[in-house]
Amino acid sequence: MWQLVKLGIVFLIFSTCAGSDSDSELETSGPFFDMKAYFQLQIDSLNATGTSIEKTITLNGETERHQMNDIDFAKELRLFQQSDINRPAWVDKYTTESYLMPGSSQQLTVYTATDSTLSVQTLTTVAEPSGEIKSVAVRRKTGSVLSQGTQNLRYQPASGYQITSKQSAKVGGEIDTQIEVTFIPE
Repeated sequence: MWQLVKLGIVFLIFSTCAGSDSDSELETSGPFFDMKAYFQLQIDSLNATGTSIEKTITLNGETERHQMNDIDFAKELRLFQQSDINRPAWVDKYTTESYLMPGSSQQLTVYTATDSTLSVQTLTTVAEPSGEIKSVAVRRKTGSVLSQGTQNLRYQPASGYQITSKQSAKVGGEIDTQIEVTFIPE
């Protein structure tokens, strides 16, 4: 029973802390990396290949591990899609810096919010010269009437993703959650 309560809390945190960014407000293209379109391609690819996952959830130090088939990748990767920063009103709200990674031909691009009220504070991509994305990382501020916190999201298309959330809830105190998902190709 306690496990169900904890999983319910995790669901509540992730669904209430996703911010006010609704899918209908997201643009499909713009001056920044197109998270919504990129993750739609990832979702389609993962669904087409019948990828299974091993999911490890750690909530305040207690860990559960599950292997799962028949995954709804649209739900699994929703936070990434909701982290899209391509909105006409935000064109001047982010700075963009790109670097070649030392000892590599990979391009590191960092989009940083200039407005502290935006939920996505940084979006970082690492890409091959061909444009193939090797990783995407997002740092988000989260909050609702019940809690304030941060989320760190990291996606590697070849292996899986991690979501780390630290919340300070008015009811229940501190909640630290880590979700690690490893892709298991069919």
